[in-house]
Amino acid sequence: AMGPKHVGPNALLCGLEGFSQTCDWIPESLLRPEPRAADETEYATRVREIEGSIVTGFQLATQAGPLCEEPIEGVAFVIEDISFSGTTEEVAASIMINGPWSGQVISAVKDGCRAALLEGPRRLVEAVFACDVQTSSDQLGKAYGVLARRRATIIEERMKEGTDIFVIEAKLPVVESFGIVDELRKQTSGAAQCQLVMAGGELMDSD
Repeated sequence: AMGPKHVGPNALLCGLEGFSQTCDWIPESLLRPEPRAADETEYATRVREIEGSIVTGFQLATQAGPLCEEPIEGVAFVIEDISFSGTTEEVAASIMINGPWSGQVISAVKDGCRAALLEGPRRLVEAVFACDVQTSSDQLGKAYGVLARRRATIIEERMKEGTDIFVIEAKLPVVESFGIVDELRKQTSGAAQCQLVMAGGELMDSD
């Protein structure tokens, strides 16, 4: 399964022996569900009955990660084992697609995925703007000062042909962008113009 929302950049992999995923959450145009084997074991049948709850728990975990309750990116979770306690009759009676046990499975898988993520290295990603600043040559230093105070990363500096206008291209964290246009105008006496365009996210230097 992919997540969150069944199309995200995270994967849920099944490492259970003798169990074939139905892949109901993947469009048939990409992968057709495998037919159920005639000699499917009782264990595989029980796992299949809670498969939907497992996938739902994975979706919830990737939608809100353990660090800042933000979506997770680029993580694969592998289910290595599922065990049932109790007699065959007790397990069969407790496993109901819409029963209360289904919600417990969802909660357990969600918490398990979040705990597994915390066991390995993880980093935070912050949203950034592509920042385009245009200013005259005599105000260039002041424009750089504003960008430096706001943790901007300079990508390129160039001069407009036939003019004394410099163009600074930088990456600016979204959280640092509030009020930057007014500050640039104030510090450069109105000589600087700024344009911001969403440019995805980048790893934070420290988290």
